[in-house]
Amino acid sequence: MKEMDLKDRKILYQLDLDSRQSLSKIAKKVGLTKKVVSYRIKRLQEMRVIKNFYTVIDAFKLGYTSFRFYLVLQNTTPEIEKDIINYFVESKYSWWDTKIEGRRFDIVVIIWVKDINNFYFFWEKTLLKYKKHLAEQVFSVYMQMTLYRYSFLLDDSNLEDGNKYAVTWGGKKVKYEDLDFQILTLCKLEIPIL
Repeated sequence: MKEMDLKDRKILYQLDLDSRQSLSKIAKKVGLTKKVVSYRIKRLQEMRVIKNFYTVIDAFKLGYTSFRFYLVLQNTTPEIEKDIINYFVESKYSWWDTKIEGRRFDIVVIIWVKDINNFYFFWEKTLLKYKKHLAEQVFSVYMQMTLYRYSFLLDDSNLEDGNKYAVTWGGKKVKYEDLDFQILTLCKLEIPIL
C-alpha cells in the first residue's frame, strides 16, 4: 500500500473543509492539476482512507429538535435485535442509527422531532413494543454538535480555516419546501450494521 504524502493530506483537508468544492478549486489550493487530484481521490477511496462522504445538516435551522437515545439491550436473539434496529431505521423520526459493539451501549439513535409531543409519542410506542428488551435507556437533547477540522493532517494549528464548525440549537430557521426535505432525507446517514 502506498503511503500518503503531504499532497494527499492537503486534498483530505480540503475535502473536510468542503467536499462540494470543484476538483479545479482543490487542485489550485494544493498545487496539482485537476486530473491528478481526481486520481488521488480515487486512490484514497481504493485505499479506504476515504470510506464515504456525508452531509452535516443543521436540524435546528429546519425547526427540529434532536434527541439521542443510548440503549442497552437484554433478553434478545439476533432476530429480535434486528427487529429493534429496523424499527428505529424505518421510523419517520429517525435520522441516524448505529449498533455499537464492545461499548457500554448497544444501539445509538438520533431522532428529529418538531415538538416534545412527537418525542413522547415515539418513545411510548417504542416502549410498548420493546420495553422488556431494553435494560437501560439514556436520553439527551442534542443542543450542539461541534466538529473540529482535521488540521492535524497538515501539522499546522494556525490555519485560518481550521476552526471548529458548530451546529447549535436556536438561531434563525430557514424556509424549505417538501422537495428540499426529501433531498435531505436522501442524505440521511445510516451506518451499516456489520
